Amino acid sequence: MHRSAHTSLMPAAAQHLCMRRLHHSSNEKLKDLRGITTSYIKLSAISIQLKDYKSTLIFANKADSLNKVVKDDGIAVDILNNKAIGYAEQGKLDEALQMFTQIYDIASKEASADISQKALALMNMGLVYKEKKQYDRAISYYRQSFDESLKMNFPEGILKNLQNISQAYYLKGDYAASNKEGIIALEKAREMKVLDLEVEILELLKENYTKQGDFKNALKFTDSYYEALAKLDVKKREREINEIKNNYQLEKAKEQLKLGEEINETRTKQRNLSIVLSVIAFLSMIIFAYAYYRIRGLNRQITINKDKLADSNYIKDRLFSIIGHDLRSAYAGTISVLHLINDKQLDEQEQDHILVKVIK
Repeated sequence: MHRSAHTSLMPAAAQHLCMRRLHHSSNEKLKDLRGITTSYIKLSAISIQLKDYKSTLIFANKADSLNKVVKDDGIAVDILNNKAIGYAEQGKLDEALQMFTQIYDIASKEASADISQKALALMNMGLVYKEKKQYDRAISYYRQSFDESLKMNFPEGILKNLQNISQAYYLKGDYAASNKEGIIALEKAREMKVLDLEVEILELLKENYTKQGDFKNALKFTDSYYEALAKLDVKKREREINEIKNNYQLEKAKEQLKLGEEINETRTKQRNLSIVLSVIAFLSMIIFAYAYYRIRGLNRQITINKDKLADSNYIKDRLFSIIGHDLRSAYAGTISVLHLINDKQLDEQEQDHILVKVIK
């Protein structure tokens, strides 16, 4: 079965990412129905990679429901393709055939943008009939798909259909016809330099000739098969090495990015700390200046108060000195008068006159 478009992320990681995007899209004030629909299609495709075909159909049905509002034929084809695979992998071949038929109908419209979909739909219908063991019908659809692929110059469709036709004849037990179609497919695979398909076709041919008892050709194609397989292994190793190198470079880039982020974060912290320290220093200067001028003002006030107090004390001393002098003078006079009275040196008239003066 021709698979839907895949993602370069690991299936589980890609599924998690799609779920996050879907959750984000669903919470937007103005919901992006096209974006949500596409996310469900991706989840459906990822479920195929995870071999969770029930989830494949669940997500595809959700996307189908939304696409009734979006009304996009391209999206409809992706949904139907995922549904068809989900049904086929669960053994529901009639449902899968119905999905591929709908894809063909959409792809047959003039407005269809993807010209390869028509050929792929026919090829997938042939694959369904192959699974149903209706090999003649399968071959008929493969040939229709082959013709469509030739018309639109679709190399993948041309080569895959040649291979499928050869395999269908093999399953049917017509090894001669299988060999004939297989040789054509082999030449095309070598012309297009598609090594993995070349290996598959060579394996089919060596088995065909072995079943026919043609051990000479069986040996010839067996040698060719292992030679091509060795090349494929080298290519696989090269791909694996390149993938490891790419992952290594990616990890290095991530580490450099992380280091750069840490440096930037440190610089940001240092800058923020410098700003905080500068603000603290500035505020400290303001507080110090305020305290200095405040203390200076208080000292000036204290000096003024001391001067005033000194003046006040001086005035008090002078006042008490005068009062004391006056009191001493009055006291002495009074004593003298009392002595005169006591010594009876004054007559009554003089005593009365002097006492009146003293009292006043």
